[in-house]
Amino acid sequence: TVSLVDIESVASSTYASNAEGIVKPSPEHPNINCGHRVPSYMVLSSTLTSFREPGIRLHAHGTQCEPRRIWVQLNVHAEVIEWRTENGKMEPVGDAHDMEPKFTLGPVHTIALQDILFVDVGKTTAALQLLSEQDISKDLCLSILTKNGSLDLNAGNKLERDAVISCMCLVLDTIYLESMDENGHSEGCRSWRDLNISEGSVTSRSTGTGNPGNRREYGSNAGSSTTGDVFRELDGASDVPSGFEEI
Repeated sequence: TVSLVDIESVASSTYASNAEGIVKPSPEHPNINCGHRVPSYMVLSSTLTSFREPGIRLHAHGTQCEPRRIWVQLNVHAEVIEWRTENGKMEPVGDAHDMEPKFTLGPVHTIALQDILFVDVGKTTAALQLLSEQDISKDLCLSILTKNGSLDLNAGNKLERDAVISCMCLVLDTIYLESMDENGHSEGCRSWRDLNISEGSVTSRSTGTGNPGNRREYGSNAGSSTTGDVFRELDGASDVPSGFEEI
């Protein structure tokens, strides 16, 4: 039995399938031409552990705000992804010549794992298409597509980006397999790997905001006037986890 609580134990699973679909969680992205490469077991295992606690530090992008550092964390018990903006500044320590960063985190925002439709690789959304390749390479980018929009992110390097994508692949496969009954049927639940973007399950249309390029439209947002990204520049801070201090 596959369990999200034991997600680290399936990190070394290899992709396997039969006529009825997925039988094991896989770290491989379903689009074999997207440029994603599965990292080593050591890297993947370490990233999964960080994903659960304390979280992974990435940059989030929106069409209506400046990029911000955020922490993205997997809550296996609530079956959600939590993300929080990071705010920080340098403050003097001791004499005025020594400085150290002080950080605070904003409120927790959640994305239910059941609401995630797909994980896109590269620059496929309006927020990421606004970024020049010279500033941020497509090899650093990914988007978590949900029923309410997309969380558009970039990592610090391609290895980290690929590790995060592999983690998401394992998590979404596990959620799907958990929904199966003893006969291997998942009533009313479709594997995210079956989502065919090219055939319109996730369509692409203009943002209507004057931004260049196309963006994905999902679920209840399709055809609406929303910007399509769920990231917004948010002020304020709440409780601060270990390793961070109140300013």
